[in-house]
Amino acid sequence: MIETVPKEYLLSEFYKILTDDRIRLFEKIIAKRTNHITVISEDIFQEHNASAIIRTCDSFGIQTLHLIEKRNTYQVHEGISRGSNQWVTLEHHYSEGKTTTEILNQFKLNGYKIAATSPHAIEYDVFNLPINEPIALLFGAEKKGITTEAIQNADYLVRIPMYGFAESLNVSVAVAIILNELRKRLNQSTILWQLSEIEKMETLLSWCRKHIKSSSLIENEIIKKYFNKF
Repeated sequence: MIETVPKEYLLSEFYKILTDDRIRLFEKIIAKRTNHITVISEDIFQEHNASAIIRTCDSFGIQTLHLIEKRNTYQVHEGISRGSNQWVTLEHHYSEGKTTTEILNQFKLNGYKIAATSPHAIEYDVFNLPINEPIALLFGAEKKGITTEAIQNADYLVRIPMYGFAESLNVSVAVAIILNELRKRLNQSTILWQLSEIEKMETLLSWCRKHIKSSSLIENEIIKKYFNKF
């Protein structure tokens, strides 16, 4: 039944419950959200890293975080994420019966280039990685890094320039550094990186459902109200 109710109607009814300040904040932030750049996490297992990555995605306006969970389940620590998991869309790509290759090929079918982070990348770093096409940044598990299968399916290998003895960074730090630079470049470009109108609507509805107490009960009442008009 929910699918037959116009999303615009649902959102307008939810907006009647929100304060004007909250609506203005939602509208301000949604205008800066993007799926042109997205993040794929492959088997992150440390809770503090998983939570920090969500918070970083939120901070840089990355709307969707994709999770490949072949060996480890993505665990979120509320104290570290600071509620960012309410605002970032988490897409779980469970590997049961599906390989990493098949998962990444779906991204490619959806128009994304896969950029796997590697300290051994030669051609591309955060300053020259092409962003004219939608790009999915792939980060691997702590210590082991990205799997060989993931690297073999990447369109680009990208590195963060390093000037010390350390060869790599903590994964959550690497996510922050790369997103900071790519977001800066995206904002300075002429690329149409904003969410589509459908994406905006679905995201705003998701935010309302998570922000409003007893939202499922309220939504049922909105649906009844809608159908009682006919």
